[in-house]
Amino acid sequence: MTENQDPDTRPTSRRRWPRRLLIGGAIAVAVVVATGAILSYNTQIIVGAFQGYQSPNSFEPRHTPNDQVRADGVRYVNDLEYGTEFPNSHIDISIPADAADGPLPTIVFTHGGGFFAGDKVLADPLAIDSDVNFLFDQFLDQGYAFVNVNYALVPEYHFPTPVEQLDQALAFLKEHASDYQLDMDNVIIMGSSAGAIMTAQYGAALSNEGYATSLGVSPSIDVDSVRALIIDDAPLAIDDFGLSTMVLVGNYIDGTMYPSDESRERYDPIDDVTDSYPPSFLIGSNYDGDGYAHDMGLLSTALEAKGVDHDFFYERYNDGSEPHHGLLGGLTSGDPIAKHAFDDMMAFLDSVPATTPVL
Repeated sequence: MTENQDPDTRPTSRRRWPRRLLIGGAIAVAVVVATGAILSYNTQIIVGAFQGYQSPNSFEPRHTPNDQVRADGVRYVNDLEYGTEFPNSHIDISIPADAADGPLPTIVFTHGGGFFAGDKVLADPLAIDSDVNFLFDQFLDQGYAFVNVNYALVPEYHFPTPVEQLDQALAFLKEHASDYQLDMDNVIIMGSSAGAIMTAQYGAALSNEGYATSLGVSPSIDVDSVRALIIDDAPLAIDDFGLSTMVLVGNYIDGTMYPSDESRERYDPIDDVTDSYPPSFLIGSNYDGDGYAHDMGLLSTALEAKGVDHDFFYERYNDGSEPHHGLLGGLTSGDPIAKHAFDDMMAFLDSVPATTPVL
């Protein structure tokens, strides 16, 4: 502005840029808020970015069904159909080499993957000593028959469909036990992450009729047939979830980050523990960040209050750091915490009553 220029005649752009900046900022904030609201009520948008566009749900088996013997003598039966109501209703059964005639104690395993991914076998099931088979083969070496269970995933299917499928798989195994040397009166139900959620919920359904009714599940096996549960890093305490876990679990429940109070109560089985809950081995990988050792600790406290036989495994490295989610995967590299967890787990299973002794 020159010395004699009227202030009202200064260039318009110089007078209006603060207002434009404020308006632009307000619009940006509104867009962010609106986007957050849309995503919080449509969590599959976020999950779908990781899941991809091709649905992993299919009524067809992943691989051609077969019954064969691996080079190491393990009998491997793949892609048996255990039900027709839902997709992904297939199981694999592995029988240890040189197993004696007669029924074997049986581990029934459900995989993790946030209910949007994962599979009972993610690599070549016939490969010996592969990373994907390493943990499973450790159980075979201990004389257990091992069953892997697939189940339906989001976005087409939601809670509690996978729990229903776990029950359907157990019903199938009970009906066909003699075909595969399975002792269905000596069952260990095991799950990791998402599968651990299902395992904890099914344990509550087995031992609490009211909770089973809330899920719409009528257990096909008796609680006394379940020797133990192995619950590996299950996010259960929904009221304590961080953002990332709430996105995954909320998407699994109803596709939003705001499930109803009724759905939240059905999802979290901790308050539904009774003194009939099966003996349980709990694994918590980490407390730091959004870890699930917190949830396993809460479940341990509930089991303790009801006098349920259980063990809660949690351990840090010597430098104070914690193992990552899914710590048993460290067995392949000789991770000391993974080895301690597996050894403690085997010791716990040895300590609980078994109808058929482990070989």
